[in-house]
Amino acid sequence: MDAPWDHTWPDLTDVPAQWKANSKLSVPFSKLSFSEKTMEALHLHIDSVGLDCQRFNHSAEGQCMAFKLLSSLGLHIPDEIQHDVHSKYSICSTDRKEVKGKIGWENVTCISWIKIVSTHDEMDKNSKKMLCIDKIAGIFDHTEACESLLEMDHNPQIGLHPEIRTFALSLMKLQVPITQLQQRCHEFAKDKFGDAPGNTHHQFILNDHETTSLYRMYFAKLGVPQHSAAEENLEKWFRSLNPSPPDSALTDACLYYKHCGEDPSDCFIIIISTPEQ
Repeated sequence: MDAPWDHTWPDLTDVPAQWKANSKLSVPFSKLSFSEKTMEALHLHIDSVGLDCQRFNHSAEGQCMAFKLLSSLGLHIPDEIQHDVHSKYSICSTDRKEVKGKIGWENVTCISWIKIVSTHDEMDKNSKKMLCIDKIAGIFDHTEACESLLEMDHNPQIGLHPEIRTFALSLMKLQVPITQLQQRCHEFAKDKFGDAPGNTHHQFILNDHETTSLYRMYFAKLGVPQHSAAEENLEKWFRSLNPSPPDSALTDACLYYKHCGEDPSDCFIIIISTPEQ
C-alpha cells in the first residue's frame, strides 16, 4: 500500500478550513481517561510548557506534511492510515465511525494525547470519506517513563485483515456452516499471506471472537436485533398479532407457534415448513 503522502491530492482550495487562526486551544478533559495523578501532571505541563499545535492548509504540500506528522507520531486514522500495533496511542473518542481498541502497553501515567480535526465529504452518505486534515494538536511528546518502555506487558487487540473479513462475510451469505467457516478462512489466508499469523496492522486468523462478531454484524444487517434476548426476537417475529420478522418468508413458513411462558413448566413450540419441504 502506498503511503498517503504519495497519493495525488484533489483540488481542495474551495473547502473551508475547520479552524480559525486566533482560536484558543482547549483540552477535551471529559474525553481523556486519565487518573487523578495524570491529570495533575497534565495541568502542570500545560501551565509550564503549553500545548503543541500544527494547522495545515488544503494544498497538496500541506496535506503531505499532515500525514507525515501523523506517521511520525505513530497515529492512525481508520480507512486512511493503518494502525500499527506498536503504537502507544489508541482512539478514545471520535464523532465519526466508532473504532476503539486497547493497546498492549503498561499504563505509566503518560500525559500525551492528540486531537485531530479533519474535513469529510458529507455528500458521501455511506463512508463520508476524509478529504483533508485541518489541525493536529495536543501533547506530542511522551513522558520519560513511557519512552523507556520497550516491550508490551500484554497482547494488543489486532483487527482481522479486511480481505479475510470480506471473504468470511461472502461465505456467510452463502450460508456456509460455522464449522467450516474458520477452516475456509484459514485456507484463504494461507494462500494469500502464507503461514504468518499476522503483521503489525492485522491478524490473518479468524478466531472464535471474530467469528461471533462477524455473525452478529451480518445478522444485524439482515434486521436481527443483537441486543435483545432470543425469546424476545422470536415473539416479535411469530406472534399472531402484527408479526414483524426480518423476512416475510418466516411468516409464510410458520405453521404453529407458542411462546414460552414464565412458568418453569412452560415450553416454547414452533413448527416451520419451508417450500423445499
